[in-house]
Amino acid sequence: MTGTASSFTLLHIGTGGAGRLEDYLATAAQRIVLVEPDPAAAAALDEVAAGQPRLRVLHAGLGAQAGTAEFRMANLPELSSFHPATPDLRALFPGLRVTARHDVPMLDAAGLFGRLGGVPEALWLVLEAAGSEAAILDSLQACGAMDRVDRLELHCGEEMFFEGAQPRQVLQDRLSAAHFTLDRLDTTDPDWPVLHMRANTAQRGLVAAAARIADLESALETARTATGAATQQAQAMEARATQAETALAEAQARIAEGDRVLNDTRHHAQAMETRAAQAETALAEAEARIVERDQALDSARHDTRIAQDQAKGLEAALAETRQLIGERNRALEEAKLQLRAAQDSAAQLETTLTEAHVQVAERDRVLKDTRHHAQAMEDRAAQAETALAEAQAQIAERDRVLNDTRHHAQAMEDRAAQAETALAEAQARIAERDRVLNDTRHHAQAMETRAAQAETVLTEAQGVAESARTALATATAAQERAQADAGIALRGQLLARNDLQELQDRFARSEALCRRQDDLLRKLAARLQDAAAHLQDSAAEQAARTLPVPAATPLAAPGKTPKKKKKKS
Repeated sequence: MTGTASSFTLLHIGTGGAGRLEDYLATAAQRIVLVEPDPAAAAALDEVAAGQPRLRVLHAGLGAQAGTAEFRMANLPELSSFHPATPDLRALFPGLRVTARHDVPMLDAAGLFGRLGGVPEALWLVLEAAGSEAAILDSLQACGAMDRVDRLELHCGEEMFFEGAQPRQVLQDRLSAAHFTLDRLDTTDPDWPVLHMRANTAQRGLVAAAARIADLESALETARTATGAATQQAQAMEARATQAETALAEAQARIAEGDRVLNDTRHHAQAMETRAAQAETALAEAEARIVERDQALDSARHDTRIAQDQAKGLEAALAETRQLIGERNRALEEAKLQLRAAQDSAAQLETTLTEAHVQVAERDRVLKDTRHHAQAMEDRAAQAETALAEAQAQIAERDRVLNDTRHHAQAMEDRAAQAETALAEAQARIAERDRVLNDTRHHAQAMETRAAQAETVLTEAQGVAESARTALATATAAQERAQADAGIALRGQLLARNDLQELQDRFARSEALCRRQDDLLRKLAARLQDAAAHLQDSAAEQAARTLPVPAATPLAAPGKTPKKKKKKS
C-alpha cells in the first residue's frame, strides 16, 4: 500500500553513523527507525535521538530468527558483518581484518515490528547489512512487511562476498519478482553497488486483484459445490419418500397375507389338537415301557458300582507301588549326588597335592637361593671386617692429627683474643660508616634501575616510531600502486586512510613518549651525578678515618690449606 507524504515509516537497517540523519529528518516520515548492531555507533545514535521524538534507535541485528549472534567489526566499517568473509572479499580487500567481536541481540522481522506496535501501512526501507541481505528479506517477506514497502535502497556486493549471502543480480531478480522496479543502479563502487527500487503499485494491485478474484472464484466454486450437494440431498429425500410409499404398500399387502395365514394357522391348530390327543395315548404306553427299562437300568447301575469299588482298590495298590518306586528313585539320586561329591573331593585333593608339590619345589629353590645369599653375606662380612680394621687405623691417625690441631687452635684463640680487643674498637667506628654507605648504594642502585627502565622504554618507543615510519612508507607505496584502477583506488584509499590515521596516532604517541623519556633521563642523569659525588665523598671520609687492624695469621693444620676470609665491603 502506498502511503501519503506523512504516513510512512523510514526503516534503516545497519545505519552506522549519523551521516544521513539530517536527510531523514528533512523527509515527511512519521517515524524514523534506525537498527544498528555496532554498540559504539548505537550509543552515538542514542545521544542524537534524545531530542528527536520521531527518531528511535534499536541496538540489535535483524535476521532470520531471534537470539544472539557474533558481530565482527572490520577495519573497514562498511564491511562489518555477522557472517565470515569469503576468499573473494579477502582478495578484493587484502588488508581487511577483524578488529573486534561483539555478541549482539538478534531480532526477526516479527519481533522488530512487535516492538514498533505492528507493521506500518507504508515503509521506506534502507538495507545496509553486509552479508545479511537475503536473510533479512526472507524475514520481512515471512511477516508480510515486504508488501508494505514503497521504496527500497539496497547496498549489496556484486559477488558473494560473505558466507550465506547472495550476489547483486540474484537479489535484484528476486525483488523484481516481488514487484519492485529498479529506478537507479549506483555503481560508484562497482564491487559494492546500490539498488534504488520502487514498488510497482499497478502490478502489485493487479496481483492483489488476481488473488482476490481467485479467492472469489474459490468461494463461488464452494457455493456451487454446496448447492449441488443440497440438490443431491433433496433428490435423495424424494427417493427415500418414494421408497417409503412403496414399503407402505408392501406392508399393507403383507398384513393381508398375514390375515390369510392366520386363518390357515387356526385350522391347522385344530388339526394339531386332534393329533395331540392321539399322541397322549401313545405317550402313556411309552411311559409304561420306560418304567420297565428304568428297573433294568437300576440293576445295571448296582453291578457298575461293585466294579468301581474293585477298581478303586486296584488304584490304591498302584499308588503304593508308585510311591515305593519314587522312594527308590530318590535314594538312587542321593547315591548319585554322594558319588559326585566324592569325585569332586578327590579332584580337589589331587589339585591340593599338585599345589603342595609346586610349593615344595619353590621352597627348595628359595632355600638354595638363601644359602647362596648367606655365603655372599659371609664374604661381604669378611670384607667389612678388613675394611673396619683399616678404618680403625685411619681413625687413630685422625685422632693424632686432631690432638695436634687442638693445641694449634688453643694458640690461635690466645692470639685472637688479643686481636678482638682492637677489632671491637675499629668495628664500632666502621659500623656507622657501613650504614651510611649501604643507604647511599641502595639509593644509587634504585636510580640506576629506573634509568635502565627509562632506556628500555625509550628503545621500545624508538622501535615503535621506526615501525610506524616503515608502515607509513609501505602504506604510501601501496597507495601509489593502487592509483591504476578506479575501484582498487577507492578501496585502497579507504584502507590507507584508516591505516594512515592509526599510524599517525601511534607516531604521535611514540613522539610524546620519547619526549617524556628524554626529560626523565635528564633528571636521572642529574640525580646520578649527585649520588656519585656523595659516594666519592663518603668513601674518602671513610678511608681517612679507618684505622689499620693487625691481622692474625693462622697456622695451617697438617694436611690442610687454610681458607681465606672474604673481606667485608
